[in-house]
Amino acid sequence: MKNEYPQSSKSIYFKLFTEKEFLTLKSKTALVEAWKELIHLDSGASIFQHPSFILDWYEVYAAKFSPVILFGFSEDKLMGVLSLANPLASKERNHLVGAGSVFALYQTWVVKEGFLRVFWEEGIVKLLLEKGYSVNLKSLPGEQSYQELANLASFQKYTVLESHNNPVLDLQSEGIKEVLGKRHFKAKFNRFQRAGNTQFIRLEQQNEFDQSISDIQVFLNLRQGAAFNKFPLAKDPEQEEIFAKWFRSGVLQATILQLDGELIASVMVIDDFGKTSHLAGLITYSPVHAKLSPGLVHVYMLAYYLQEHGYQDLKLSPGDDAYKERFSNRREVMQEVLLSKNPLELAKRKARIRFRNYLKTKGIRPMAFQVDISKKKADFKTQSWNIFKPIKTHSWEFLVQFIQANASNCFFKQSPEKLKNLLFVTDTCLEISRWRFLEDALERLENQEQCLTMVKDDKVLLCIWYHGTIETLHDLEQLKQDKKISKIYTSRNLK
Repeated sequence: MKNEYPQSSKSIYFKLFTEKEFLTLKSKTALVEAWKELIHLDSGASIFQHPSFILDWYEVYAAKFSPVILFGFSEDKLMGVLSLANPLASKERNHLVGAGSVFALYQTWVVKEGFLRVFWEEGIVKLLLEKGYSVNLKSLPGEQSYQELANLASFQKYTVLESHNNPVLDLQSEGIKEVLGKRHFKAKFNRFQRAGNTQFIRLEQQNEFDQSISDIQVFLNLRQGAAFNKFPLAKDPEQEEIFAKWFRSGVLQATILQLDGELIASVMVIDDFGKTSHLAGLITYSPVHAKLSPGLVHVYMLAYYLQEHGYQDLKLSPGDDAYKERFSNRREVMQEVLLSKNPLELAKRKARIRFRNYLKTKGIRPMAFQVDISKKKADFKTQSWNIFKPIKTHSWEFLVQFIQANASNCFFKQSPEKLKNLLFVTDTCLEISRWRFLEDALERLENQEQCLTMVKDDKVLLCIWYHGTIETLHDLEQLKQDKKISKIYTSRNLK
């Protein structure tokens, strides 16, 4: 539907593409090309607003997000775009998020100079907010993106802003020498080099990426599951598919570290037109090699690689991780913004910001507080199951017989394939929550413990942690006698 809003002698109108209109968007070559041109002409725009990032994400995540794109035109020429998505599983319908969701570091509008005010008033306010939508953009890139709107009564009335810091490693500044020259980094790097035959590899071919992604996914899911209870499932087809698409188009770049031919670490970055790399949380490594600090060493080597290839910045993404502080030599301010005409929703956001600021004054990190609360909720859920459906106690003899009967499902050698079994744990199958289990598993793996896991029909039945090695069931019996079995988890699924 076309709505016209005259401004002086210019013809201004807007189009809102939702699910039905989006199906025809890729066939509208001229519009997509105009969109690309708009991004390249705006020095403040990034890859996160580009069609090569946005359209593939919409397509892959169609079952979870419905597209909502606001286009603004002047004299039939594209002058602004805001890419959004409606989470289909959300209880709050019409509560929109930035396209790209967790993968988009920046979520913002891109508008030609001189048109931002009309894009706000006639586009965002009239076509989104007045139609009952609310919009949460987690990261406007700095005050310059909304400075022109800051004094408008409507902007002040319908928005709530919260500032966050994004640590940045400026690769071309004089300060880079002080960062990468730190004795701490050099010592970690030298120790890693002495561990064996080490290689830093930029994945170039699709088959290289396809061969590596399975191990990368296991390490990433295991670490994210232990830290945040996120991506804890062994299978995430959308995630794997979008990474593959972005890799083919050059949006995503991947490097790996190998030790004696084995992949032990990976960093995937979103490439911002060859000038900036965004880490975006896609860093992971094998917990079995944690004592070699492969994650830190990998970022160290990646920084040198990017510097040599002419990149200006490595942006580390907002967060309180210690390594980000060590690597950064400047910060950029990002704004999370809620756009809404719902007074209650705006009041809740303001209250959340005040509470977060209060936590900071007490020396408590808001993210750590939120994680702790979520972890206690998961504990309560599992404790409830323990009361109403307690886990049956099994004798050692029963467990040995069960393992013998299902030996084909055992992985005795430590491998990503075996670690993948840990990801099939749920909140209701063990005596502790999935979150606590993965947290415990990660610590044990980093301390060089081994595990024997039994999984059937994607359900964990048994997990035995031990010190030493097992090649046969006789070795397992010997470890029991030598008191080298440190923990046994039996599942409610084991009968």
